[in-house]
Formats: sequence, structure tokens, C-alpha cells
Amino acid sequence: MLKRNKILTLLPFLLSLFCRVSGQIRTISGLVIDDHLTPVPGVQLRLNDTTLIGTTNSDGRFNTDIPQNTNTLHFGFVGFEPATIRINDNCDTIEIILLPASTYDFMSPKKIDRLRLKQFKTLPGLYLEA
Repeated sequence: MLKRNKILTLLPFLLSLFCRVSGQIRTISGLVIDDHLTPVPGVQLRLNDTTLIGTTNSDGRFNTDIPQNTNTLHFGFVGFEPATIRINDNCDTIEIILLPASTYDFMSPKKIDRLRLKQFKTLPGLYLEA
């Protein structure tokens, strides 16, 4: 009888603890494509640029759980510029366009800035096509 009372006393506490922990995680899903609108498989998703939390599948899609208070995700893949994305609290689905990494060995910083600006200006058109 005493053992049953202890279990009944602990049960609400354990249930409230579980509900509190499960409420601190949210699921983010999305798609990663390149500048030719091709899905990019194997892109690594990271928290704080250190903790690997997932990768994209063969269709460039991902689905991962992150802490509720997370507001940035880092995406990286060989041959592409790394991307850091800010996530709003009410955002559950995101789409990312990764730009190819370029080497600017023999260019002036001013010319490099112009080339990058030109790449970023094409993004709205790419996003509408996607």
C-alpha cells in the first residue's frame, strides 16, 4: 500500500518533467539547392558551427530536431560557401540556396566584393524559380 502511494505521488511529477523537456525541442525541415536549382545531398547542418545535427538526404531535404531557443543554423558542404541562416521562432520549414565557393587568388578585394554582390543579386530570381 505504501509503495503504491509513492508511485502515485511520483507519477504526476515524472509526467510534468517529460512534458517540460519535450516542449523545449522543435523540428525544422527544409530543402538545400545550389545556384542551378539542383538538390545538394550530404550538406551538413550544425548548431553553433560545431555540433553536427544532421545532413541532407539524396533529394537535398533534411528534417532535424533543434533546441527551442536556437535561432541560427550553419550549413556547409565542400565546394560551396558556408551559409548561416537565422531562424524565427515560428519558422518550421526553410529553403537554402548554396552558392559555389570561388577562389579569388589574383583579384583585388574591390573586384571580389563586386563579384559577390553580383551573385547575391541573382538570388531573388533563383528563389522565384525554385
